[in-house]
Amino acid sequence: MSDKHETFENSFVNSIKSDNLKSLKPKPFLDEFMTDGVGSDIPILGFMYRTYQSVLSIRDALFAQKVYRFLFELQDVPIQDRIKFLSQFETDEDLAEFGSTVMLQLESYTHLQKANILSKITRAYMLDLINRETFDTLSHSLESITMSDLNYLFQLIHKKKDDITLKLPQTFGEELTQSRLSNAGLLSSGELAEYYDSKEDDRLVRGRNPHISLYGYTLHKICTNSLGEK
Repeated sequence: MSDKHETFENSFVNSIKSDNLKSLKPKPFLDEFMTDGVGSDIPILGFMYRTYQSVLSIRDALFAQKVYRFLFELQDVPIQDRIKFLSQFETDEDLAEFGSTVMLQLESYTHLQKANILSKITRAYMLDLINRETFDTLSHSLESITMSDLNYLFQLIHKKKDDITLKLPQTFGEELTQSRLSNAGLLSSGELAEYYDSKEDDRLVRGRNPHISLYGYTLHKICTNSLGEK
């Protein structure tokens, strides 16, 4: 590991427990960050501000925005809770690995809003509302689904509050969406069912009615800030 990478890694972890998170504004314009150094008093943002000030690629710009969004969502977590969470890692290597994992996930996301969602998942983990297994599952699930998939899942949850059994997909696009959500662990296969194809009424098709999984419901509660409510 290079010294530069280690500094970047440590600055990210130190940013999570920074008291200056409360100064962040929602969705700043990139030129504000680059010209005025908005948020540069936070270790990771200051590091990126100094590094990117001379040369800024599109990839760098997008990553900077994702990091900013991630930290912004953590600003309402009391600093003592953030410090307590980070102190639970037994070694500096474990803490650095956690920081690296989050940064790699942020870098992999192709939609900026996923950075906000990852932060909400991390927030739930910090506040002991979910365990490490759930954190890992949900954070990795974001890599394999689109925002349209996520919106589809949330629409199903709102429609199916009293019945978690979903209808078999009616279109090929819907089938792909359900397949991605299932592969991500947010839907689970139900009982085998039979139905007639909508285009060929004489052709009987067999499939499985999907169910919204516990992970799917948990992600919805995290995103709507209702996890832990009774």
